[in-house]
Amino acid sequence: MTEDTYRGDTTKSETGHLYVYCANNPVNYVDPSGHFLVSTAVLVGVGVGGIVGAVAGSYKGRLVAKRLGYKGKKRNLFIATYGIKGAVVGAIIGAFAGYGIGCYGSIIK
Repeated sequence: MTEDTYRGDTTKSETGHLYVYCANNPVNYVDPSGHFLVSTAVLVGVGVGGIVGAVAGSYKGRLVAKRLGYKGKKRNLFIATYGIKGAVVGAIIGAFAGYGIGCYGSIIK
């Protein structure tokens, strides 16, 4: 077992012990790199937000392409571009939403 390179957050005493995994709460947090913990709610928010954003963006791209009269490759390019933008925006919004939900959950406890 080795000491964590992340020195913890001075406002959170549970992160100060360098040999404790995920602030001693592996159910609600993950530590994929071994350097800092990530709330599971944030990871779920990123995934769900990204998927919802991609679907909504693709649909919007289809509507815009149809309104402009684009067909074939040009239409598909619009759908893909709007889908990628939607996925990125959705993932960012999902991360913030997941963080908020995680904070709310820790307040309730």
